[in-house]
Amino acid sequence: MWIEVMEDNVVFGLGRYRILKMIEGPGSMHAAAGQLQMSYRAVWMGIRTSEERIGKALIVREGKGSKLTPFAENLMKQFFYFF
Repeated sequence: MWIEVMEDNVVFGLGRYRILKMIEGPGSMHAAAGQLQMSYRAVWMGIRTSEERIGKALIVREGKGSKLTPFAENLMKQFFYFF
């Protein structure tokens, strides 16, 4: 299940949910990339693309790490509810 706009433009889906979930724990995109066996660039681009298509930030920099925004936390709860 995923949310998309227009044709084939995924806004948010299970893959993006997993990325955010992995960032949520350690607060690190690098750690999330390692856990998901993805490149840092792939993780970053997935988040960035979703942010652009939604029009809201999903993560914010916090010191040397990253933190989910309240919007991202709510999006994850809503997505998980329907999944």
